[in-house]
Amino acid sequence: MTTWKLFRYPIYAIASIIATILSYFVVPVTCIFLNDYGNLKYLRGWLQTSDNKATGDPAFWPKQHTTYSRYWLAVTWLWRNPSQGFDQKLKADVTMHTPIRVWWRNGDNYLYTGNGYFHLSYRLGLATGGIGWRLNNIAEGYEHPTMGQLVTTLIRFHK
Repeated sequence: MTTWKLFRYPIYAIASIIATILSYFVVPVTCIFLNDYGNLKYLRGWLQTSDNKATGDPAFWPKQHTTYSRYWLAVTWLWRNPSQGFDQKLKADVTMHTPIRVWWRNGDNYLYTGNGYFHLSYRLGLATGGIGWRLNNIAEGYEHPTMGQLVTTLIRFHK
């Protein structure tokens, strides 16, 4: 079973990359149809993040972009976090009780494994990335809606 999970990742990663590319074209159209709560009316389960509204994390996204309209907040947030709903559909079968092995951890750099899944995260200067399935919340002991979500972020730049 563990071997199948390891070989399944490249297939899932390719599907996620294709979904990501497509989302850059679809998001500007779907964001025209935001509901009153700031969520997508259409394709929400495929495009929107599971832990925030389409208009972004209210703790920082609107505060960092005070001149953006609701529409533009949603477009830029979903471009920043492309097709995360799709990645959630390919999530690992894990719970908060799944035993996690920490191979190494140094700040944002770590490798975790558990139940045949892996999560590699890295930081290189202003860039971060990760592959595998999201296991960090289990290893760090907190519940999160993205637990087990597929990760195919090869590189993301931060300020």
